[in-house]
Amino acid sequence: MAIKVDIPDNNLGPFLTSRRVSSIDIYAKTGIPQDELSKLRNGGIKV
Repeated sequence: MAIKVDIPDNNLGPFLTSRRVSSIDIYAKTGIPQDELSKLRNGGIKV
């Protein structure tokens, strides 16, 4: 029997907004596509 673990809420969007980090800067440093970054910022993807 598998143990179910709840994934914490994605607080990346508010964090990046408070730090004033743009998606373009993150893409340039990480290579994460901007559509994926948008989903991360909006909480569409659980990290």
